[in-house]
Amino acid sequence: MIEAFFFNNDQLYGCYHPSADMGSTRLVVICPPFFEEYQRCYKALVDLSNTCAEEGVHVLRFDYFGTGDSQGLLQQASLDTWKDGVFTAIEEGLDLSGASEVMLLGVRFGATLASNINHRRIKRYVFWDPVENGVAYQKWLEKVNHRLKRRHRQIARQINQPLEKIAYEYFRLPAAMRSDMAAMTLIENAAQTFVITTDKSIYHSRRHANCDYPGLTYNWLEGGLISQKPILEALARRVLEP
Repeated sequence: MIEAFFFNNDQLYGCYHPSADMGSTRLVVICPPFFEEYQRCYKALVDLSNTCAEEGVHVLRFDYFGTGDSQGLLQQASLDTWKDGVFTAIEEGLDLSGASEVMLLGVRFGATLASNINHRRIKRYVFWDPVENGVAYQKWLEKVNHRLKRRHRQIARQINQPLEKIAYEYFRLPAAMRSDMAAMTLIENAAQTFVITTDKSIYHSRRHANCDYPGLTYNWLEGGLISQKPILEALARRVLEP
């Protein structure tokens, strides 16, 4: 049974999936992606959480401060705030589950963020299509914004209205966050880090020491909702292995 709640002085929203084996000592904390990417893989992460819980691993999903159902505005957030949120989510998950070891599962820039978290209980990192660094992620957001603006410009022409009257979501990051983000890179410990990539070229480049390609390519810029079983099975396999 999924338990939804607020923690960290009611600032952060979380969903706890207790393990079917209540004596399990393993906990997964999911660090989701941001913005449109989160919407695309939200159901996939819920399905993955349910699978892991049924197979004997506790799972905690949560929203970063200023995103999703958590409190605050994006303009009030910072990378330090988000990193603190991950650390707090780990502590909350340990308290809820009674687990003694933690896996961080990060998606896209959520993986980049997770790779910069140090906690005594972390035993493994599992990353799904991680972003190499903050500069690359900012360039990615610029592409997304460009596509959004182009899409809404077409709508404006179709209904014969000025673009200014057509609202579209624009991912504006605070200046301080952009600066901090530019300095952040993906950190990998070969003994602890496992990557699942849907980019075949990254898999063949051997850029990551432990990298799996599930046999299915996904385009995060143009793809729709993610529900492909090969991806979820590859992630679950890495989470559930001893």
